Amino acid sequence: MMGDYIFKQEYEMKGTEFRDSVVEETRELDGHYQRKYDGLNVDFLSKAMFRHTPRYYVPFRCLYSKNIGNLMMAGRCFSCTHIGLGGPRVMLTCAQMGIATGYAAAMCKKHKALPREVGQKHIKELRGLIGYA
Repeated sequence: MMGDYIFKQEYEMKGTEFRDSVVEETRELDGHYQRKYDGLNVDFLSKAMFRHTPRYYVPFRCLYSKNIGNLMMAGRCFSCTHIGLGGPRVMLTCAQMGIATGYAAAMCKKHKALPREVGQKHIKELRGLIGYA
């Protein structure tokens, strides 16, 4: 599913902070790609790449659908590129996404709003509920 924003490797590598960050992580990026891209004649073997990263952040805009108004996604199905998933796919990050979307769902009900509206009009409240100052 695609969100209003697509999380990419470059945001991890630069430690980009977002006005609507709801997740933060310090884990290094480890992505996997098919070795066929390196010239191997079989497609089922993969190779890992590791990159050290600074603290990086995932914005709330990656956690709701851009075309299904009331759909949120957390964990490995959030809106990101293949390599962008190389860091945030682990339990700590996925759990933070779950917490953010859970609170956002409660806020949708409280404010009679869709997730996008929570992200646009109530992001300060959401960030406060999940522990941001």
